[in-house]
Amino acid sequence: NRHWEIFDSLNGMKMVDGPGVVGDQPVLEPDEKYTYKSMCVLMSTYGYMAGQYEMVNLETDEYFDVEIPFFELINTPSLN
Repeated sequence: NRHWEIFDSLNGMKMVDGPGVVGDQPVLEPDEKYTYKSMCVLMSTYGYMAGQYEMVNLETDEYFDVEIPFFELINTPSLN
């Protein structure tokens, strides 16, 4: 599962919760990495996100959270 807190400087905070990564629920072996590209819609040129992924250890069936630290979403507007 995932939980994101997405801040848009024009529209405030939005929470997004749901299963896995959109369209995927990867299974990772120890020391294995997983990368993907994603997006969110901002109405402004500045925002930020933070969140967490809920994971499960398939050997012990224990659930744990992986925190995704705060990061900025900055779009530099271009001139026409």
